[in-house]
Amino acid sequence: MDEASRKWEEKLRRQSKTLEQAVREYRHRYGMQPPKGFDKWFAFAQRNGFQLLDEFDAIHTDLTPFRALSSFEIQSRTRSATKQETMFSVTIKDGLARAGNEVRTGGKKKGDMGRAKGFVQSLEGFVEELPDMVFAVSGLAESSVYPTWEVSQPHNATTSLGDAQDYISKSNDFPVRLTPSPTQLWYKYTNTCHPLDPVRARPNDWQFPPATAILPPTDFDALSAAAERGEGGNPFTAFLKASEANLDFCKNPEEFYKFGHFYAGWPMFNETYPVFGPGKAPQSMDIRIPSYYYIVPLPKYTYGFSADIGHGQDDDPNDPDWEDKTGNMFWRGATTGGGSSPSGRYSHYVRHRLIQLAGQDNPTSQPILHRASNGLTSSWTQTPIDVNTLRTVALDAAFTKAVQCAPYKPGGCDGMMRDYRFVEKVPLYEAYKSKILLDLDGMGYSARSMALLASKSALVKSTIYREFFEDWLQPWVHYIPLSSNFTELFNIWAFFIGVPDFVLDPTLPSTLPKPGDVYDTKGDVLLKGVADAGRKWKREHARIVDMEVYTYRLCLEWARLWYKDEMEMDFVLEHEHGDDE
Repeated sequence: MDEASRKWEEKLRRQSKTLEQAVREYRHRYGMQPPKGFDKWFAFAQRNGFQLLDEFDAIHTDLTPFRALSSFEIQSRTRSATKQETMFSVTIKDGLARAGNEVRTGGKKKGDMGRAKGFVQSLEGFVEELPDMVFAVSGLAESSVYPTWEVSQPHNATTSLGDAQDYISKSNDFPVRLTPSPTQLWYKYTNTCHPLDPVRARPNDWQFPPATAILPPTDFDALSAAAERGEGGNPFTAFLKASEANLDFCKNPEEFYKFGHFYAGWPMFNETYPVFGPGKAPQSMDIRIPSYYYIVPLPKYTYGFSADIGHGQDDDPNDPDWEDKTGNMFWRGATTGGGSSPSGRYSHYVRHRLIQLAGQDNPTSQPILHRASNGLTSSWTQTPIDVNTLRTVALDAAFTKAVQCAPYKPGGCDGMMRDYRFVEKVPLYEAYKSKILLDLDGMGYSARSMALLASKSALVKSTIYREFFEDWLQPWVHYIPLSSNFTELFNIWAFFIGVPDFVLDPTLPSTLPKPGDVYDTKGDVLLKGVADAGRKWKREHARIVDMEVYTYRLCLEWARLWYKDEMEMDFVLEHEHGDDE
């Protein structure tokens, strides 16, 4: 945590203070001039108190694959993409932006046009400064662009201008609707990997697990024994440094079955099509934009939402002060954990495994690290603790709604509700009563992160998705990353919350944690620091206007690609005009 804090403070300290510094830093990072309009963007950012003026590596990463395309191909592929069933257009014309839902003859749109409308709303503060251009905005929360490795190589990503129109006409079959095994997302995903990566070198080794209604309980005793034998380290205390968005499934294909993302069958592109969307899964080429849930306030995704004013507030009267919160971990949500291609694998999805851990009888024990004396010393010890006790005391997690559950085996939706813990739906602010708020991917990214960060509680997040704010959010300062295995989950709780005496000694009378109970003073202070830092980050670096700054910068970069073969689209400082640089 100390190292993470130093990194964050250094990032804040080194930001450019002047346009000249920002131009130099841009050239240093990316090896080229900034885009045309950079000076007006910089003034907009400074005028609105934006602080992280140099931190836009995400935009550069997302647009790099498309720099090999001519402006003709960029424009043609964009217009082709907007006509696909899950895509919508955002068109800028004469300083105005509008969302559209063009379709091919006989076609029908799927997905949510609200995502495109939210993008339009994010442009309103500066759209008059932008040239005419078009964006293909996904109507899905999930990633849509997975070019094969062969196609994604620079010499294959484009064709000559003379052949481009013929190429575009031939590519009108994209995106291809995924069909049942063996062509669902996982098998398409494997083709994005290098031919020598394990996932492609031995494709038959990585098959979908057998269909099962619910997995057997995790054998923590066996994991402990393996750790004692030195097999793979200690999974219970191996905390992640960052999120699993960096997990390389091409080299670690045995990890794929744990993510419902890979069981999906939504339409996708197998070519380098420029598609804008809220989340970027590993190996995808989607171009990130702020989620419209962050732009358009909705009660279930907005901290401090007030129906009277129609948006959120900095303070929620239902959010207790830290001293009045309960020292446990909380999660509620729907069963949108993944696709059903092939069906019957729900038990492997991230959300389902958490609810299983929270609600299923487990006769094994897990080694828990804790301070030797109520947080008053620095001496640590390890005690095996019954998992059933841990889940009762530490974890309050349940589903509130069964959706996409018809393919569940056996029994469909009724079977899923039988096998997993379900409770009544509660308002978002009910979560704030707990000190630790869990956030998990569904089939796509989770849109609740911003609201949870804004609260007075600490965010513990598991994800394989990257969002637009990747360069701005510091793990272990603003939130705590969590593995999708959850093997370290109870030790995160124990490290920060502490372990009650009655958990360590079963002969003592047991009670559930109550608001205000503190079992580890030092850990409690550290956890409150994470909660406070996350809340401050949301207020200072993830305002609506901060998202507009990001979108403005992205639009300038997109405009350069849109017009790169038609006009000069670089920005050069006034005193450098005529230089050879």
